[in-house]
Amino acid sequence: MEKSEDIESGKASSVGSSDLRMVEDPAMEKRVWRKIDFYVLPIVAMFYLLSFLDRTNVANARVAGLQTALKMTNKQYSIALTVTYVPTL
Repeated sequence: MEKSEDIESGKASSVGSSDLRMVEDPAMEKRVWRKIDFYVLPIVAMFYLLSFLDRTNVANARVAGLQTALKMTNKQYSIALTVTYVPTL
């Protein structure tokens, strides 16, 4: 059993697992999930967009001559791309 301290009275009381109850309110749960979605989804969408832009920029840079300018072989270029994309996972 855990002990919790009553802040107002300064006395300790024991709290059992039977004292802790979960109140199920579907409407409140829906509101909480919606609020989480409104905060999380725009951030995830922004990172997805940045990832897409990064992939297209790397492909365009290769076509424009980045690989030959850096004197990289195909294997070296593939390794560089792999090292770049691993942290995004």
